[in-house]
Amino acid sequence: GSVVVTAGGYAGSLEKGSLVAKHAAKFLKFATTNDERANGDSIALGTAAGAGTANLDKLQLTPFAAVLPGQADAQFKVVVSDAIAGAGGKLIDATGKRFCDEMMSAQECADAMTKARSPFRLVINAKQAESVQWLVDFYTQRRVMKKFGSVGELASMMRLSGSAMDPALQGSGALFVAEVTSALYTCSGGLNTGWTQDVAGKVLNASGQPIDGLFAAGEATSVPF
Repeated sequence: GSVVVTAGGYAGSLEKGSLVAKHAAKFLKFATTNDERANGDSIALGTAAGAGTANLDKLQLTPFAAVLPGQADAQFKVVVSDAIAGAGGKLIDATGKRFCDEMMSAQECADAMTKARSPFRLVINAKQAESVQWLVDFYTQRRVMKKFGSVGELASMMRLSGSAMDPALQGSGALFVAEVTSALYTCSGGLNTGWTQDVAGKVLNASGQPIDGLFAAGEATSVPF
């Protein structure tokens, strides 16, 4: 019979000997939004059956990994939905200023973080939050976000003057704020599979030939674009 490999990617395993360590060591300094199940088992299963791999050095970051109270050094981070930014949320750095366009790609925002001062915060005002209120309430109840009564209150917590805060935050009333950082989000590498017509979804060997009865999908596969 046929076998479909869908055991996920490898961005949750950062220890010595992991695929990240072997192929993309520059990412080891980041936390990850993947848990221990994203440990490369798909790659091990496929290669044991003769599968080829590609792009194992390609991983993507999210700039919206939450830094929870008392867990700044935790390797695992929860992702704050980019719907918050889509509803008008602003990314600010330690100076209280925006440092990127939040509608850029996640990778571009993460790259911008490397040129700005941490800690970083995702801030949305109460009016903007109305369109994603259930999400903001969910994050607030779980201490992923914290509510501040005004921009001045947020500035005080950050040990800044109210006037130092970005103009986009001024006069906005109550604010909901999450401290965020860059973290591994997904991997683009994996098992080689066909993407066209009769080989679509079929796992390919190192020579590009399909392996009879073996298929793969999701983060187990290498993305060709």
